[in-house]
Amino acid sequence: MDDLKQTLEKLREELASAGKRLADLAEKGKAELPGAAKKIDEEYKRMQKLLDSAVDKLKQSVRK
Repeated sequence: MDDLKQTLEKLREELASAGKRLADLAEKGKAELPGAAKKIDEEYKRMQKLLDSAVDKLKQSVRK
């Protein structure tokens, strides 16, 4: 019975520790999210400019 209590206590401690790590990672993720979103937006805009340029070139080649 003592072994079972010790095992359950160890499991409870490990779960509490894992919960704390997850909460810490979630906070860290929230803090990093705005920076990541900005980088994604910048890359999207860069790709959109490239696509717009390619479409313009295609339109010009069709007109000729």
